[in-house]
Order: sequence, then C-alpha cells, then structure tokens
Amino acid sequence: MTPDELARAQRLARDWRPGTATAAPPPELSAATPALPPVEPGPSPDLVADVQRRLGALGYDPGPPVGVLGRRTEAAVRAFQRAEGLAETGRIDAALLARLRAKTDEKREAGPERERSGTGFFVSADGRVLTNAHVVRGCRALEVVPPGGRPRSARLLAEAKGADLALLATDAPAPAVAAFRTTPLERGEPVTVFGFPLAGVLASDGVVATGTVAALAGPGDDPGLFPIQAPVQPGNSGGPGLDAQGLVVSVVVGKLDALKVARATGDIPQNVDFAIKGSVATNFLEARGITDAVAEASEKGDPVRTARAIAVRVVCRQDAPRS
Repeated sequence: MTPDELARAQRLARDWRPGTATAAPPPELSAATPALPPVEPGPSPDLVADVQRRLGALGYDPGPPVGVLGRRTEAAVRAFQRAEGLAETGRIDAALLARLRAKTDEKREAGPERERSGTGFFVSADGRVLTNAHVVRGCRALEVVPPGGRPRSARLLAEAKGADLALLATDAPAPAVAAFRTTPLERGEPVTVFGFPLAGVLASDGVVATGTVAALAGPGDDPGLFPIQAPVQPGNSGGPGLDAQGLVVSVVVGKLDALKVARATGDIPQNVDFAIKGSVATNFLEARGITDAVAEASEKGDPVRTARAIAVRVVCRQDAPRS
C-alpha cells in the first residue's frame, strides 16, 4: 500500500462504529417468491358422515358413519358411482351428492318396509345363488351383496320347500363359484361356516365360525341334515359350510331353539346348530340344470378365502304391515 492508502485505512478503522446495516440479500432471495396454489378443502366430517349413512341405507358398505373418508368409504362411493353410471372417482362431489340424495329420498318416499337378511353363495358362473327357502319367502324385493361389493338385484327361480333350499338369479356374473365335496362326511371333521349374522350388529363383510361335524343325521334321524358344533346366529341361514380344503359340505339352515328345549328339558343346549348336507343341495341344483358347483374342484383352497369369494348377504324386503 502507498503511504496515502495506509493512512486512509487507519483513519477508517479508527472512525468505525457498530451499526445496523446488513448486507444486501443474494439476488435469488431478493426476488419475489411465487405464491403457492391454494389447497382445496376436503369434504367436512359432517358431509362425509351423511354420505356414509346414505350409502349404508342403500345397501352399500361404507363403514360406520364416523365422518372419515377412508378406503372403505371410497370403495363404496366407487361402487355407487359405477352402479349409477357416474365417473368412478371415489370422491365426494356435486354429481355424487345429487344422485345419492335423490336415491335415498326416493327410497324414503316409497314408504316403510321391513327387511330381513340371510346368507347365500354363488353356484354358477352366471351369478345364480343358493340359499334357504325360508330366507326369501314372502319378499317383495331381493338383493344380494358380496363382501365389500355393490348390491345386486335378485329374483327367485326355484324352491325346494321340503329341503329348505332356494335358487336365485342375479344381474351379473359370479366372481367365484362354490365347489361341493363328493365324498361323505365323517364325525368330528372340522367345518368352517361363513355368513352375515346379526346384520347391523356384527361385521358387515362377513363372520367366520369354526366347529366340527357332531353327527351324521339330524333331528329324528333325518338323513338330509346333520348337527354342527359351530356357533351360528340369525343371518347365517343359507350360508356355506366348508371342509378343511375349501369344498362346500353343507348349507346352514338354523339353530336349535334353546328356549323351547330349556322349557322341555330344564337344560339349555349349547352350540347345537344344523346344516343341510351337501348331497341334498347338489341334487337340488342338478335337477335345475346347475352343474358348475356339482363337480368337485381339482384344486383345493383355504376355506375362509374361498367362503369370502363365493358368499353373499341375501336381503329380503317386505312392505311394512299397515296400521
């Protein structure tokens, strides 16, 4: 440095005092930051809960009306949109709300009705369903509902009242078809029962019960029935009983009336339920030209997975009695 430059630097250092000046921000930070796009608000919990209630009233399975738009509700929304010819977005939008409200209002204006339900299962590729005759007797309208699926309209094709069996036709192909076992049952053999008992109380996507074949004949040595040691409830009627290989061996028909037995014997029976033998069911189906389920499957499967694939909830709607 020259003497003049050195003197100037010393003077500046001597006169410097702390201040508030700050360095200029880098050019990339001084530029205006672009605004983020606004976040679209989702449907309110109250609106979601209303949609869930309306879907449930129409027979879909959105889960409990808790106001949370989860996967189960989205699947039910898609099923409703598909049934109504709407775009399958799974989202709650104006088109969905308008159609959903119209459908539930239409149902409400149709007047009160009674509803009961049982279980059935697919026995042909074209969507025919086997169930109990007492489940579908006296119905004004019938529907079948696969686990997690949309309701399908159904109609009664045939009954075997003596065997308490009924065959229904539905409006769509079956996702899977039952395979009946062709070999006889054995006492003590394990059996898996699948159905939709106590609708509105227990799980809407089906309930599994396991037990054993207690005997090879029913009340009064009826050869067409046998008792099973597996807990069943109202709504299990018409459901499949499967062996360990996933082959259908029976159709659940009912349970012993514990109160009547208790009055007659002074003791309450435990877990005494009855099923129609698979051979009776296959005779009924063959007589009506249904052969898909009669031939035993070449590949065996898990009984619970198989039952969920073939089973449906059967809904019977009746007009309420006039006062």
